[in-house]
Amino acid sequence: MQETAQWVMSVSWWLSVALAGIVFSIVAPMAKSLLGRRRGASGRNEAWRAEVEAIRSSAVRQALQVARVSHHYGRGAFFGLVSILVFLVGGFSGSGLAAMATGAIAVVLMLLGVREFRYGKASYEQMKDAGEQG
Repeated sequence: MQETAQWVMSVSWWLSVALAGIVFSIVAPMAKSLLGRRRGASGRNEAWRAEVEAIRSSAVRQALQVARVSHHYGRGAFFGLVSILVFLVGGFSGSGLAAMATGAIAVVLMLLGVREFRYGKASYEQMKDAGEQG
């Protein structure tokens, strides 16, 4: 366990994590565009179009969609801030195991925040599509 804690705290480990993140950020958009082309010309499925039509046809659905976008962006920001705070708290703890545990919790919270931002972006895209069609 001590070896793992020392390995995680080494500079080479953090550099490899940063390199993996950079590679992922380059490969992900390429994979997304490839999958988008496979989906078809519009890039949207029938459920998406039905939701857009429902939003466009109802003022209540439009208001709810605005609330949904705000909700997801707010939750994403909250999870991001909490993950940063948890990461900082973990850095000040004395034990290597406690630092690793709080680091893992911070990563999970950050991933939850990213997921919420993605949901918010998708909801915003539905609103935008409904406005363009109207």
